[in-house]
Amino acid sequence: MGSAKNRLFVLVSVCVALCTTDRSSAAGLAPQFAESACNTLLPASAGGSMPRDKHLMVLRWLGWSTYEVAYDGKIILLDAFIDIDSRNVGLNTADVHHADAILIGHPHFDHILNAPQLSAQTGASIFVAPAGRKYLEQQGVRPERIKYVRGGEKIEMAGFTVQTALAIHSTIDPSLTKKSTEFLSAADPMSESERRTFMDNLKATTLADPNVPEEDIVHQGTIAYLITFADGTRVSFRDSPAVPTEAERDLIETVTDKGKRIDVGIVGYQGPAVRLAIKDATLPLARSYHPRLLLPAHEDRAGDGYSDMAVAPPDCGHAGGAA
Repeated sequence: MGSAKNRLFVLVSVCVALCTTDRSSAAGLAPQFAESACNTLLPASAGGSMPRDKHLMVLRWLGWSTYEVAYDGKIILLDAFIDIDSRNVGLNTADVHHADAILIGHPHFDHILNAPQLSAQTGASIFVAPAGRKYLEQQGVRPERIKYVRGGEKIEMAGFTVQTALAIHSTIDPSLTKKSTEFLSAADPMSESERRTFMDNLKATTLADPNVPEEDIVHQGTIAYLITFADGTRVSFRDSPAVPTEAERDLIETVTDKGKRIDVGIVGYQGPAVRLAIKDATLPLARSYHPRLLLPAHEDRAGDGYSDMAVAPPDCGHAGGAA
């Protein structure tokens, strides 16, 4: 295939433009439909247009739980799983050359796989819990580009601030996981190519030892992020569907105690036994973060454990999809 600029983006993402000029408005949704950034399927990280209006935010879903946030001259990648064998979104990791930061919610392969290459191509730092150390070091990521976070950090970047809270990874009754996997294996089995890719990716990234506290992804390796831009616009990111932790609630209160709201909240949407995950995890997350605009993450097909539930973010003012 040719470069990203020369081919049709089949399902890259849905572009949602959010105007945050009027901080007192209920939704503050953008009327600037003429913005080139809102009328292209080419992500800013792959050379597409950046919003010209400094109060216009463009969010793109790049598959699974990976999002691109383009705002006020900055590009932030949330998670790093773009090369998904089961879904051709029209974008490859090799196409991405622009980013100011890469935030990893937790270092399972379907969230961190492409982070080393993305960092090398963009020069962006990778924010991740120490449980991701072995994989990143094995892949030769330059040490100065890895920012280990454990929760409770406040990191000042040029044009935005990153705050973190220790979250928790989703857990579910193993018997339900088994039944869900059996059903999906029968209803929508992976091709041999998909299975090989899945197993190769899983093997390459499954390096953390859950018996070592710092490498325990479930309890110590899942991070919730709050990004605050220079003008006060806030984006939260939580990529695994589980009940919010006390640390997350404390982080949210740093916003709500000042009478503000999070502008965009991206939360984990599915897991094995999908309906239970939504009821027991996603809805509590949505209520706790209570953003102006709520977007789902983690809602794509992967292996035999996750069904294809990919949905476009809601039509909140302006959306552009693929043909």
